Amino acid sequence: MNHDYLESIRDILTVEITYQSFEINEAHTFMIEPFCLKVFRQRWYVLARNPYFDDMRIYSLDRVHHIEITKSVFDYPSDFSPKAYFANSFGIITEQGVEPESVIIKVMGIQLCQISLFLK
Repeated sequence: MNHDYLESIRDILTVEITYQSFEINEAHTFMIEPFCLKVFRQRWYVLARNPYFDDMRIYSLDRVHHIEITKSVFDYPSDFSPKAYFANSFGIITEQGVEPESVIIKVMGIQLCQISLFLK
């Protein structure tokens, strides 16, 4: 299935997916414009523009029941960079237009070992 997404990204083609979200009990079929694939914690995701909502959304590939590549070409911005899009993210979670904040965490003892493993 991942090769379908790679093909559609390469050829800048719209994709029709049937997707089962965590929030809704039934699957829905809709169009997306795939921009890139991302793996996080051994799960694959596609970052895509959803034309219905006119915004970027992330979809978990293991929640996709069906995928069909269309022949419809979409406008892939020439200045889009997946690396820049996810630069200030944790995994797949990102807030575009929000400046990142520095956080200072103080830990001691065994928590120091535990947090060191998490931050690697």
